[in-house]
Order: sequence, then C-alpha cells, then structure tokens
Amino acid sequence: IPDMTVPHTQTSIGITNLNLFESEIDVVTKKIMDSLISVRSLVELKLDFNQSNIKDDGCKAVSQVLQHFSTTLTNVDLNLKFCYNITDAGLRDLGNTIAKCSSLVHLQLNFDCLDNITDIGVGDIASALSFLSNLTRLHLFFDECPELTDRSVEGIIGALRAPST
Repeated sequence: IPDMTVPHTQTSIGITNLNLFESEIDVVTKKIMDSLISVRSLVELKLDFNQSNIKDDGCKAVSQVLQHFSTTLTNVDLNLKFCYNITDAGLRDLGNTIAKCSSLVHLQLNFDCLDNITDIGVGDIASALSFLSNLTRLHLFFDECPELTDRSVEGIIGALRAPST
C-alpha cells in the first residue's frame, strides 16, 4: 500500500471507496483511520477490506472513525468478506459504535466467510440496529459463516422490530 494521508483541511471531503485488498492491514488501518479523524465532516464511507488480514484491532480503529462521525455519516458500507481474523470482539466494537450513528440512512455490512464469528457477535450487530431510527436501507451479509445458527437471524429480525430507545 502506498503512503496514504488525508490533508488536514477546514472543508469537508467525501471518501467513497478505500480498497485495502489483501493488505497487511491493522497498522495501515490505524494510520488511515487516525488521518480520517482530522477531517471535519464525513457523510459517506465505504471501506473494502475484502480478503485482508484485518483483525479485531482494525475493527476497533474503524469503530473510532465511525464514532467520530456518528452524527454526520448517512451511508456506511463495510466489507469484511474473507477476513478470517475477525472475531466476536471485532463485531462487538463495531456494533457498539454503529448504535451511536444516529444519522445513518443506509448501512451495508458484509461479514461473508468469517469463520470466527458466532451468534454472540451477530447479536451485538443486531442490538445496534434497534437504535438506528433513520435507517431506510440495510444490507447484511453473513453467508458461509460456519459458527452462525438461526439464532443470529432471529436476533436481527427481533432488533428490526424493536422500537428505538
């Protein structure tokens, strides 16, 4: 990955696609996420970590950015497909932060082919959904996750039916 920096400016910028395909990612992710925090406002964020080596620490860095822009983000697309090092701890960090993103209108989360997530981690994501009162489009992908059961689907459906608090 080339050296990527986001200049510190007084104006807003929109980042719509950051592709970190097959990267040694947690250190790079932390640096990029730290740079994004210097941006004043962010409305749309698409992060594609497909087949990368991101771990739970990388999810924590992404969560910090989501937290920083929790009142301005309307569109989040996070692709963690084939990121085998993600566990329930990473989903817990993401879920806790997504719940605070009060402006979200569109949320897409791809957790396909994650071998180390369970119904507990998906439950943390599901819990977050009940807080997103402005959400009109939701795309969740959990295909080929061997540790997930019907309990995950039931939790998501229950969260979507629950009134926001």
